[in-house]
Amino acid sequence: NTSYGSLPVLASLLARDNLLPHLFAIRGDRLVYQHGIWVLTACAALLIILSGGDTNALIPLFAIGVFIGFTLSQAGLVVHWWRGRPRGWLPRTAINVLGCVATSAATIVFLFAKFLEGAWVVVVAIPCLVLLFRRIAAYYLGVRRALTLDGIPPRPVRHRTLVIVPVAGLTRLTVQALSDAQSLGDEVVAVNVGLDGTENTELAEAWAKWDPGVRLVTLSSQYYSIVRPLVRFIRSIRERSDDRIVVLIPEISPQRWWQNFLHSQMSLMLAAALLAQAKVVVSILPFRPEI
Repeated sequence: NTSYGSLPVLASLLARDNLLPHLFAIRGDRLVYQHGIWVLTACAALLIILSGGDTNALIPLFAIGVFIGFTLSQAGLVVHWWRGRPRGWLPRTAINVLGCVATSAATIVFLFAKFLEGAWVVVVAIPCLVLLFRRIAAYYLGVRRALTLDGIPPRPVRHRTLVIVPVAGLTRLTVQALSDAQSLGDEVVAVNVGLDGTENTELAEAWAKWDPGVRLVTLSSQYYSIVRPLVRFIRSIRERSDDRIVVLIPEISPQRWWQNFLHSQMSLMLAAALLAQAKVVVSILPFRPEI
């Protein structure tokens, strides 16, 4: 109860200080720090599995953790009184020094007495956590430096935008995707990938009859891969053009959650592959059919 009530809050404070991912500082729909709760649940389950369900084996970890917390809090109060030095600070400092010495002595006794029974986990875990905190803080500091503006920034510059729409066939989903794509960019290109190393000639003929005013590019894939040919095609455009590229991926959005498993999820795989490309904006266009 104490852990579930306190650790998510502690994780949110560490996240605000850039020592943990900022995800831990976000409250869920039920106004709790749900990410900290889920991580705590996973760690608790892992400890139960590793200890074989023997809670007595976890008592040394609990005791050492408690006394380390007491030691740090007493030492923090000593520093607090020493820096501020208000009226009556000397006896208060003496009390906290005595408490710090007593709890640190108990911590050392537990470490030596229960080291082989599991106390070594704390000796390894605490330095790893401190190193993790420092690495996360260094990352956020680097991001802040990279985003900081020096002086007044220049005015935004508009670039020519090329919208690429992957299409599997001539359907209502294709029509809607092309209509939305034409409102997003200066030029729209539809791309179809044919499997078995051949191009989709039927789609090319139907496209010519339809004549939507959008160029259709047909690619071939010898290894039944749709993602790789599209990534190579987009990379080739980036190498010879300075246009901003927007990839608009149409997908079917089912009415019920379990119906998502009936689709290939190709849009997610394609979006994950394209997000690694610089200067490429990936957008997923949902289409909910009325069934």
